[in-house]
Amino acid sequence: MTPSQAKVGMKRPYYVAHVALIVVFSALIVACERNGSAQPNAADGSSASIYRGTRAEPAGEKLLTAMKDVADSGEGFTLKDATSLGRYVYHGQVGEYIACFRKGVPKLQAVEIYAVPKAESCPEKLGMKVRASKISSLVGQKLDASLMAVLVAGYYPDHVKVFKADAPESQVANPKSLASWQVCVQEPRAGTEYVASAKVRLYVAKKCS
Repeated sequence: MTPSQAKVGMKRPYYVAHVALIVVFSALIVACERNGSAQPNAADGSSASIYRGTRAEPAGEKLLTAMKDVADSGEGFTLKDATSLGRYVYHGQVGEYIACFRKGVPKLQAVEIYAVPKAESCPEKLGMKVRASKISSLVGQKLDASLMAVLVAGYYPDHVKVFKADAPESQVANPKSLASWQVCVQEPRAGTEYVASAKVRLYVAKKCS
């Protein structure tokens, strides 16, 4: 089964109606439409199920809690980065994020939920410029854990490619089949600042030499 979705135009996001289906989704790489950076909006403090402005979430609110709240009110939702970085929010690991803001889309009976990784603090304003996060070292880690780390770090699934170390020009079509292999080389290298357009390449082997 797949989440109930409503596609709005060619460049609009998908709105998920049932949070339970999102939570059980466990694919290593999820194909999702990319969305532009959010622009700040004045908070209206409304308690209605659809917010016409932007409402800040309680400090430290779990993303899953916000998702359930919206779903229980009967609206669909989409997940976005709360900062200016425009990072991907990985639906398969919502437990790794905190919710910061939500903004209603009344015409669609939907809500945009803005989040950041739980290791960060929410920005003071939606879309606020923040210092770019840096990619961690993945060398020596198993591929499945590395892919999860890359997606949670905000890299878009269609920008993440896997290659065998002994065949660096041939992309692996099914990374899940190599889940236990080790990452031998990563691009960009550890410590590189996040850029939304960045391509990630992971070169793997059963055991790095």
